[in-house]
Amino acid sequence: MSKTQLRTYDADFRMVQDGEKPYFEGTPIVFNTLSSDLGGFKEVIDRGAWDTADTSECFAVFNHKEENLLGTASAGTLRFVRIDDGGVHVEIDKSNTTISRDCAEWVERKEVNKMSFKFTIKEDDWAYDKDSDTLIRTVKQFGKIYDVSLVTRPAYKEATVRSVEEFDLAEIRSKLTTDKENQGNIDYYKYKLKLNEHLKK
Repeated sequence: MSKTQLRTYDADFRMVQDGEKPYFEGTPIVFNTLSSDLGGFKEVIDRGAWDTADTSECFAVFNHKEENLLGTASAGTLRFVRIDDGGVHVEIDKSNTTISRDCAEWVERKEVNKMSFKFTIKEDDWAYDKDSDTLIRTVKQFGKIYDVSLVTRPAYKEATVRSVEEFDLAEIRSKLTTDKENQGNIDYYKYKLKLNEHLKK
């Protein structure tokens, strides 16, 4: 089973005052955008990956800590309000709790402006872009989405992802490039191999 992973984005995150019901809104998951280096590879989340996402137990939290609870999908205080080509857009109700009030203050002061999400993957494709000498991972299907989080610091910004999921990147690179070097540049959108196919051989 895929291990839990984290991704963080500079988000358009803000507080909204809708009558007497203030809420947070932002975009914790971005589609079709190449990530920064995640420790030997880069990543793209396919638009269709969301079709398999299980959000039934998803929490909204601060800094990925459940004790910093802001809302839950099951209670309707965390809502996935729109899915479009840009990504997954959420609303989180502001509540009369210390952490929610603190987050509202930090967001309004622009001290907290990033979002992250914790997830597992059902299916991914790997490819090699020869021009940039880069391994590209495309997330094709999500498993569970465990949380969406306001964060003070990116969990992975030009840093390794191996603390959450181990990849044998040397083996993946070898399988993508062996006997392919004379075929010219490999278009990573046209030449894809699934991770489990790499690791089973």
